[in-house]
Amino acid sequence: MRGTTVRFFLTQKHFLEMTYCRSTEHAPDAVWMEFTGTHLPDAEHYWLTDIDTVIRDRNGNMMLLELKYNGRDISPQQRSTLLLLDQLIKAGVKNLSGSVNVPGLKYPIQVHYAGAHLLQLSGTDFENSTFTWDRKPVTKDELIRKLTFGDVPH
Repeated sequence: MRGTTVRFFLTQKHFLEMTYCRSTEHAPDAVWMEFTGTHLPDAEHYWLTDIDTVIRDRNGNMMLLELKYNGRDISPQQRSTLLLLDQLIKAGVKNLSGSVNVPGLKYPIQVHYAGAHLLQLSGTDFENSTFTWDRKPVTKDELIRKLTFGDVPH
């Protein structure tokens, strides 16, 4: 909606007020949202999705992670895009037998793709929140094990 004023939360005490062209409750980058809302097609037929984190280690393990705070859920558009990327990465890794040649590197990287996951926190920080991983409750120790690929079979 053009001319809508929305507050983007920067810290718990400070926020930025900005007028932009697309109505959204999620705006990880206010400048980007203003530009895309002004210059790209409407949000009903054209979706922009950020991926919060790509985790990769020296053993070739890799996962996509979407974080949601205050118990929020992933939007249907973001979920479908994340699942699409998940399927494309799985197919690519399978097609390449896990050996990916990256331009500029002298050797292929062996990839063990651990999937795309949703991490939800009940609050705004990791010290005072409970966690769900793909909508299942996990303890902080279980979360750390998952984030460090402790659950990945080799």
